[in-house]
Amino acid sequence: MGSHILLSLSLVGWIFAWSVPVRAAEQWPLQVVLYWEGHGLDEPNLEALEKLRIAYPELTLSHLINPSYFLDGELSESNLSAFNRVLKPDDEVGLYLSSIQPLIELANIRMRFQPTFWGHLDDREICQKDCGLDVPLSGRTREELLRLFSSADSALKQAGFRDMKTFAARGWLGNRLLQTIAQSFAYNRDLTALDPRLLSPKLRAFPFYRWAKDRWDEEASLTVPEIASFASSRVTQGGTLDFNEASEIIARFDKVNPALKPFQIALSQETAYFSSRRLQSVLKNLKEKAEQKDAQLLYQTASDTKNGRPIADPRHISKL
Repeated sequence: MGSHILLSLSLVGWIFAWSVPVRAAEQWPLQVVLYWEGHGLDEPNLEALEKLRIAYPELTLSHLINPSYFLDGELSESNLSAFNRVLKPDDEVGLYLSSIQPLIELANIRMRFQPTFWGHLDDREICQKDCGLDVPLSGRTREELLRLFSSADSALKQAGFRDMKTFAARGWLGNRLLQTIAQSFAYNRDLTALDPRLLSPKLRAFPFYRWAKDRWDEEASLTVPEIASFASSRVTQGGTLDFNEASEIIARFDKVNPALKPFQIALSQETAYFSSRRLQSVLKNLKEKAEQKDAQLLYQTASDTKNGRPIADPRHISKL
């Protein structure tokens, strides 16, 4: 009889344990955005990104790609092969828009060489390649922006990317007009605006700092839901690894509640040889913090989708 009692008690205990809900671990969403700006695809940077993906296989990335990589018929296929060394199936691909000369020529709009982010004239005497890259888009007319966005979007699609939802304009300088145009092409996430407090004080001497600040203030004041859906207020901006040290980004993380909004970090492919080391330091630190709090570091894309992922075979690329 005693054994029956013990068995019954064990059964009751098992049922009770099964019925008590287990508290789910708190989730800390983290977004890492990688900008492919159009300068070039240098081997040290690609290798650094490959090592990053090996070190953090669970990491998902939001790739914002300048379509100029696919406007040179001789390089388009090799460039796509280079992308596929870094891209993974769970990643997101979006559009990175700039005034770089190949895109301007593709859109058949007038080339501009000023004003630039840095205050100098971006003419042939200064820019040997990538002319126009440092000229903001915010001064363009509606027709110019429409033709540029349409051409850039088509170029990415012809390269094999699809269903893009996220975009950004170079230099953190866009406007509501550009957002409206993007919406007409089914983009619903704008990563252009940057909190100017994240920029190094030494950058405040250049014109783009004032422009970026004005744009940030303008976007922060948006209240209409369909406009605010584009606003950077949807995330906590941790910083960009081109201009912020790992310690600065970690310090900013410590000041927020990471469960309330996704914490977003950005880096550039063109400087990945240096910035990926900083990123690994940040990821290691944030992972340790999560473990100490019994929380889960949840990697997600900027639009929380896998849309825009590339074709697997670079031979399918369309020639422009």
